[in-house]
Amino acid sequence: MTEIIKSNQQLEIPWKEKVANLSKSLLSRVDGNKIVGNNGRAVRQGSKETMTTEHEFLPGIYIRRMIMQEDSIVVSLIHKRKHGWFLLKGSITVVDAEGENYFEAPHYQTSSAGTQRVIFAHEKIVFQNIFKNPNDTEDLDTLEDYHYAYTHEEFEKYINKKK
Repeated sequence: MTEIIKSNQQLEIPWKEKVANLSKSLLSRVDGNKIVGNNGRAVRQGSKETMTTEHEFLPGIYIRRMIMQEDSIVVSLIHKRKHGWFLLKGSITVVDAEGENYFEAPHYQTSSAGTQRVIFAHEKIVFQNIFKNPNDTEDLDTLEDYHYAYTHEEFEKYINKKK
């Protein structure tokens, strides 16, 4: 019996591979309307059917607000640093390496470095990340490169460089 269980566990696809395959599949089908992508980078402007983003800058802080439409799905990038997030409006299901969770607004949580999520909006939602902005830049490319890894390999290199 133990051998069967070990064998089944070996067949399970790891989260990193599952989400990478999902991302690759979605990016190959980008139509700019129902499926929106930005060549593997953070999507800043979706469509009226998916999501939009807003950005605010305070001293030392970058706020990224995402407004998702009902029944839309977002695959996040990989977060390099711990940060806080708020669900300000609506309800979502979040799937990550730890499992599946349902949240209703108002909700606050922290996100650890290395986290990547798939978020499903059950209704129109407002989701907000609060990031540090140590150089007080308003350049979104710089901020995204600072906060996100675009692949798991890139995240591993980032972590190993820190050590």
